[in-house]
Amino acid sequence: MILVDTSAIVAIADTRDEAHERALDALNNLRSESTPLWTHSYVVLESSAVMQRKLGIEPALEFLTEIVNLATIHWVSQEDHERAVYRLGQRRRRNLSLVDCVSFVLMETYGSTTAFAYDSDFQSEGFELIG
Repeated sequence: MILVDTSAIVAIADTRDEAHERALDALNNLRSESTPLWTHSYVVLESSAVMQRKLGIEPALEFLTEIVNLATIHWVSQEDHERAVYRLGQRRRRNLSLVDCVSFVLMETYGSTTAFAYDSDFQSEGFELIG
């Protein structure tokens, strides 16, 4: 199972993103290999907000409708949230987001070692990146 991060979602959607072509190629490869993809509700929220700001309301709404066809969604629980806040407090890095910390704790919970992402924080936490 591979986590899909906001950075990959936005790169897929935004033709002006520097990683757009790489993201499309990576997604096509993952789909051709039938690789299970997953994300979580905080990534969905963050991605839709970024897309709405950068691309407009229509692409954001389309994403919100179609995300279920791209990846399985883990709905973040209070326990997940609390574990991520604790992790953020441990790391104390200004540029590390709560959304990323949720990704890290859930990846550890699921035993997932790879993220479809363009965010070096995943590598800093010991995860592999594809994309």
